[in-house]
Amino acid sequence: MIFTYFKDAEISTGSVNKKDMESVWAFKEKLDALGHFYTIYKNIDELKFKFNQQLDNEKLRSELKQQESELQAIRVALRVCPERSPGIA
Repeated sequence: MIFTYFKDAEISTGSVNKKDMESVWAFKEKLDALGHFYTIYKNIDELKFKFNQQLDNEKLRSELKQQESELQAIRVALRVCPERSPGIA
């Protein structure tokens, strides 16, 4: 799993490097084309909050996937030994 973050920072237009900005924009476009999402944050507290939120979401997805796998294994076992589970399918 890869999490990608971009800081939304105020910049001075007099000091911005055009090639650097074009590189950032090209990278964002490449991520979009790959179907990879990124998260924008404004400060370190927001970055920490969003990162923890994404970790919690990923943990939940992982737990649900594990439960689905276990449920599928039970369904297969019930089909193999139907006498153990009258009325359950």
